[in-house]
Amino acid sequence: MRLIKKININNQYIKYRIPFLKSETYLIKWLPHSKSNFHGHKGKQCDFYILGFYLEEIRKSKNFTKNHTLGPLQKFSINDKIGQHKMINPHDRVVWSLHKYY
Repeated sequence: MRLIKKININNQYIKYRIPFLKSETYLIKWLPHSKSNFHGHKGKQCDFYILGFYLEEIRKSKNFTKNHTLGPLQKFSINDKIGQHKMINPHDRVVWSLHKYY
């Protein structure tokens, strides 16, 4: 039985689903110079941590668009009430993040 599920997203990043009972938890491998599309979270709260380096984030809602640099080992959160976001790895190296959805 395979405990960790690997999901390749458009050859930009790879999500590894880690089985936990009360939430969906993913370890995400951001490939060099990769980015996600703008996306929501299907009514769920998403708390996430950047591991070891940093990523760029663009958040948008009806009223604003903001760019952020997200540093390592800080808790960041987003949900559909806050808006959508796009994650970007502008670096020449792999960056990892941990995401929990509930």
